[in-house]
Amino acid sequence: MSDKNNIINENKDHLLEVNNLRTCYKITNGNVWAVDGVDFTLDAGETMGLVGESGCGKTTIIKSIMRLLPKQVYTEGEVLHKGINLFNLPMSEMRKVRWKEIAIISQSSMNALDPVYKVGTQIVEAIRHHTNKSKAEAWKRAEELFSMIGIEKNRLKDFPHQFSGGMRQRAIIAMALALNPSVLVADEPTTALDVIVQAQILNRIQQLQRELNSSMIIVTHDMSVVAETCQKVLVMYAGKVVEAGPVEIIFTRPCHPYTMGLRNAFPSIKGEKYELISIPGHPPDLLHPLQGCRFADRCPFVLEICTNESPPMRELNPGHRVACHNVDNADEMMEKASQSSTWNALQREV
Repeated sequence: MSDKNNIINENKDHLLEVNNLRTCYKITNGNVWAVDGVDFTLDAGETMGLVGESGCGKTTIIKSIMRLLPKQVYTEGEVLHKGINLFNLPMSEMRKVRWKEIAIISQSSMNALDPVYKVGTQIVEAIRHHTNKSKAEAWKRAEELFSMIGIEKNRLKDFPHQFSGGMRQRAIIAMALALNPSVLVADEPTTALDVIVQAQILNRIQQLQRELNSSMIIVTHDMSVVAETCQKVLVMYAGKVVEAGPVEIIFTRPCHPYTMGLRNAFPSIKGEKYELISIPGHPPDLLHPLQGCRFADRCPFVLEICTNESPPMRELNPGHRVACHNVDNADEMMEKASQSSTWNALQREV
């Protein structure tokens, strides 16, 4: 079979489809599978949240999809965009996919902008690199983008240090939207911003997404961001997806203990007051071979099988998947998980 046949996939139902994605960092002490068997789909106009603690593999997934990892990092699986397997594309073709089809809003706006070039110059350069537009046409597009994000066009001639944190973040959004990508990836888009600016940035992203009918993946550890912006959620833990489903189900009827723990730590100004509860312990060391469920050491509902066998991913309802041996007792776990005594007892053991 030719390389071309390997690239094209007949299933074009989803805009983006990730199948059994695995990513391994080869370090001095051994191999670390930072992402291990991740599957998800993204449809046109859909927003998906990718949540979990720091180090769970969220950003590695994004960099794997966009093929931005160093050569020494080993990646396998399939990433299909409009039916084309991105992993089989020559790098010259993959560079055309970035920005034009899949663009990223990075989490550090100051580091993403070159401090010695004016902001407008950087946006124009990105446009001209991927299109045949003239310099004048690219500047006009940059002015349109600044109008879309709510910044006066004369600020295009300013340097990054002359922008506030929120303005720099909006400038990064403008760069990401320059070529009307079909998939927009927001990697911790509100990190280090105050809550007022966070709300402004998120509202602006949502507005632009609707106007352009683009799909979006929001990478975050902030459950409130997911609740506000997403239709569905992938909950990550130690390189694996432990639960995935519609945002309403994940927030109101989670079935994995880790998701329940995340929900306990999420404050809300609506409904009855409740105590915020943290999850004791820390994620496992992925450098060493793992048996059983990766959350077992921190789970208050652990069974004997949990320490010996990795739980399979089960589909409980259409679109709702959970990897937990104890999922049949989800209602009972949910009730106990809302009590601080359940987690406090585990903390004493830890």
